[in-house]
Order: sequence, then structure tokens, then C-alpha cells
Amino acid sequence: MIRSFAAVAVVFAVVCGLAASARAEDSERLRCGRAQVSELESGDRESYQINQPNDRVVIDAIDISNRLGLLKLAVAGQPDTATCSGVLSLDGPSGVIEVSDCIVSDDTSGQYTVSMNVASDSRGNCGTALSCGVPTAGQLSVAGEVDSYVFAASGDGSWVALSLASTPAPPQRLRMRVFDPQGVPIPGADTCDGTVSVRPANPGRYTVLVGACAQPVTGPYTIMRDTADCSVSLAVGSAAGAPGQQVSVNVLLDTNGHQVAGTENDISFDPDAPIAAKANGAPNCTVNPLINKDATTFRFQPAGCEVGDCESVHALVFAIDNNDPIDDESILYTCRVNLPATGSTESFPLSCANAVASTPDGARLPSQCSSGMVTASTNPCPGDCDGNGAVSVAELVTAVNIALGFIDPSECSALDTNHDGHVGVEELVMAVNSALDGCTATTTSQVGPG
Repeated sequence: MIRSFAAVAVVFAVVCGLAASARAEDSERLRCGRAQVSELESGDRESYQINQPNDRVVIDAIDISNRLGLLKLAVAGQPDTATCSGVLSLDGPSGVIEVSDCIVSDDTSGQYTVSMNVASDSRGNCGTALSCGVPTAGQLSVAGEVDSYVFAASGDGSWVALSLASTPAPPQRLRMRVFDPQGVPIPGADTCDGTVSVRPANPGRYTVLVGACAQPVTGPYTIMRDTADCSVSLAVGSAAGAPGQQVSVNVLLDTNGHQVAGTENDISFDPDAPIAAKANGAPNCTVNPLINKDATTFRFQPAGCEVGDCESVHALVFAIDNNDPIDDESILYTCRVNLPATGSTESFPLSCANAVASTPDGARLPSQCSSGMVTASTNPCPGDCDGNGAVSVAELVTAVNIALGFIDPSECSALDTNHDGHVGVEELVMAVNSALDGCTATTTSQVGPG
């Protein structure tokens, strides 16, 4: 008898397994951000495959025929997951999702839309990045679909405001839901009012889902994220070297979530520590080849000035053959600066002004820039390429590449402590000591508002 019950149990398990397998084979796959429209007949259950083992997902099922009413969502074989809210949140789901009518009627059938979006900060999240301070265009192409957006937050508690605008439908017909990096809904951030403000408490990517508020709608809309400062930032770096040497200063880009296709700015310098000139009289500045902006130009200002009498350099970073966005935290360009043959440690400002940034579509972005400094020191910190008073691992790598001949010594004049134009093993050892024990020389650097 026990053997018979065991045999029945095995057969039952096999049959259930085959049934589940058949449902999985017959069902469509739910994919992040793709709305699917289906027909639900009276008393039927529609099945969908889902495989998001590392994500927290949100599944929405919405009646678009005005005949079905509330829809039931559940994981097949797990009745405790069933809900008639039309929204199902799951951690790491893999298996089959079933959609059915909450109230079964003999003559009720109609169409519905089912959407799945990843709400956690994970690889499966398909949300579109929200720029800061610039509206992002969206489109509800299918009735009942749900669009997904993401934005990064540092978790310092600063307010983030989100707003919707739609034409011709009023924003009150659209719904916003905001989820934290773990995919958990943020209390009070589920609204049909068109605006919501959140104060992210944890660092990471936050997800915003946009869909219909009540009745399914289609049409264009815009969504915008605002923070206290949405500006693109250009930062002029700092450097230190021995008196009479040239040092390299980088200008870096912080996109702040924007798509930046081109920039321009001015760098004013002290006449005693000017940006160097090439043999043809042009500024000794070079665009970073990795950003693919080959039409970049540099000009001394004021226009027509003679080398030695110029006051600033105007940099225009762009390309003629592409409008590709520049990666965040990229080096835009590098300029060489002549340090004076001073007999004591002295610092000279590199003042940044008139920053402009453009989107790939040619729209002007809010922009700012910060200034840098060059320091001529009779006792520079060995290996401190950027003059910030410390030697980093990256600077040690630069030191080794210079010693091996892969990089020109002028890229880090603070390494060449004996000023012979080369970097030897003794200078590498001093740089390592600086990294381990700290800098003993008194060198300063500063980055401040331009």
C-alpha cells in the first residue's frame, strides 16, 4: 500500500511537471518594458513565462476593453501570490505568471495589456535614463502599457522633483510610481497628480514607472527630473612642477545625467604662468582622442593677440561627423602650462568661465565650470602629478609608464626630481615613498568656482 501511494505521488509529480512545462512552452515570455496585448475569454487563464532571477519586478495587467474589470495575477502553483489589484511585485521570479478574471462571468471576455518592468537597481532594469533639468519625451503607444525610467541618486537626502506633462491628455490621467534601488515602492510616491518629490535615502538607481492613472490612454508625454543643481560641469584640474618646467592640466566633464555632444569654455591664466603655445602660435592644448571630437579647436584670446600678451584660451569641443554623447567623467582636453622660473613655491590660478554644453539635438544645457591652479615648487612632492598634495595609485601607474618610455616625462614633471628630462628608478622609489608615507613638500592645489 505504501508503495502504491508512493507510485501515485511520483506519477502526480510527473504529470504536474509536464503540465507546468506545457504551460511554459505554450506561454509567451514577459520581457522588461514590452507591453503585450491579449484576449481573455470567460473562465480562461493566460500564462506568461518570466525569468528574472536577480531582479525585483513589477507586473501590471490592465483591462483595455472595459469588460473585464479587475484582473488576477499569480505565480502558477503558488496561490499565496494571487492578487486582484492588477499589480504583482516579485523578487527574483522564474516560472509562469497567470492572468485571469477576478470575477468570473459566463459571457465576459475582452482585451487586456500586461507589462513587466524591473524596479530594482540591477542588470535587468531596462529603464531610460532621466536627464537632469531637461524634459525627456515619452510615448504610450499601446493602451495600458507602462514605461520605465531610472535616475541615479547619491543618497544624501537631497530632494528630487519629478513632473509629467502630456498632450492632449492632462497629466492627471497619468500615474507615476517611484521605487528605491531595492525595488521597494517609496511611500507617498505613487501619484496621479503629475508631480512627485522624493528624498532618496540610499545611493543607487531609482526607478520611475509611468502608465495610465485610471482609464488606459495613449499619446505623447514628457517627464522631467529636477534637483538643486542640474548643471553640466567642466572642471579645470591642477598640477605642480619645478620652476621653469611645463605641466599638463586636464579639463574634465561631469554630465550630471545629461547627454552632452559638445562643450566650450574659456581658461584665463596668469601672465607669469601662461598656457604654452605650439610652434605655429596656437595654444598647446590637445583634445582627448577617446571622445571622438576631431573638430575641436583652441584659440588664444583676445582675438589677434600675440603670444606672450594673450590672457586666455577659448576651447570649442565638437565633431562634424558625429553628435555622439561624450561619456561622463571623460577628460575633454589637456593643456600645457609654462611654470615661471621662480625661486620659491608659488601658485597661479587657471580660471574657468563661459561654460556651454549642448545636447546631440543642439539644445543648450545648464552649465558651470570650476577653476584649477598650477604650482611652481622648489621641492615638489615626488610623483604628485596633479598637485593635490598626495600620490595616488593612478599616478604610480603613470610613473611606471613614463619610466618605461610609454608616456612623455612632461606628463608628470613632479616625477623628474633632478630635472634631467628622464625618470629613473630612484625617482620611482621616491614616488612610491610619497604614496606610502605622504608628501613632505608643501604643495597646494585648489578647485573653486569659476
